[in-house]
Amino acid sequence: MQNEALLLDSTRPVSKNENIECGCPEHSSEGVLFSCQDHRKSDLKWYVLRVSYSRELKIKALLEDKGIRTFVPMIWRKKEIDGKTEKKLVPAVNNLCFVYWTKAEIDSFISSYGEKSPVHYYWDRTNNSPMTVPDKAMEDFMTVSSTMDDDLIYLT
Repeated sequence: MQNEALLLDSTRPVSKNENIECGCPEHSSEGVLFSCQDHRKSDLKWYVLRVSYSRELKIKALLEDKGIRTFVPMIWRKKEIDGKTEKKLVPAVNNLCFVYWTKAEIDSFISSYGEKSPVHYYWDRTNNSPMTVPDKAMEDFMTVSSTMDDDLIYLT
């Protein structure tokens, strides 16, 4: 058990005797005895992000390329072009993207754009913190939204 290897960010084995600073308050004064990735899982939440200029699908694709779980509710919209009616899949709510990530990583992602970031938190004004959605509520919302039923109405 003394030489048992553990994984740090699923990339390399880490010995229990190796001293690694992960930045977590629980680990600041001692070596990591388990993968910080495991500890980080408890910090994952569904954050509600506001994306300016209708770039929600671009931000969604960018985050998914990094392996981040995201959700943008979609709906079929009919649009008449040159006398023909076309159905197009579009975001149901403009400028909205749900991201399952840690606050620290979202902060870093937002700050990487500088002052003119197209991504911002929606704020919960009752406790002056970024708005989050409980996991069960988000799973239920994604299940209902995934039907993309024409009769489904989103209230914002």
